Amino acid sequence: MVKLLTTLMCVGILSVSASAANWVDLGKSKDKELQLFIDIDSIKPYKINSYSRDNYVSAFVQNTYINNHQFRKKGLYYAKVLKVADCNTGSLGEVAGINYGFKNEIIDSYQDKYFTASKLNIVFPETMGEAILEYMCY
Repeated sequence: MVKLLTTLMCVGILSVSASAANWVDLGKSKDKELQLFIDIDSIKPYKINSYSRDNYVSAFVQNTYINNHQFRKKGLYYAKVLKVADCNTGSLGEVAGINYGFKNEIIDSYQDKYFTASKLNIVFPETMGEAILEYMCY
């Protein structure tokens, strides 16, 4: 019986650690009002549709609103967003996200069920988007 309990505990610990996020700090925006993190364990190939042969990648990104950020003034503390990148064109888009308040409560969420490549935006150099793209594509 003790062996069985020990085995179950070990399996439980391994399954929790296998699904744990691995957040990496991407830094703060120039105005110091936004800090970004990316879960590098969530980076994986993404298909926009079943016909797509393009090089899309998805990952979870956390936007933490600090200081006088406009979203913080509205009661939001951070958001976790599923980003999609086209590594060939250097563009990013958002498929879904959850906004959290100061007590880790969910304020709202969204999902774009009709996400297409046309909703990707070109990423400009020396921006937070470039930091995200670099981790997702390289």
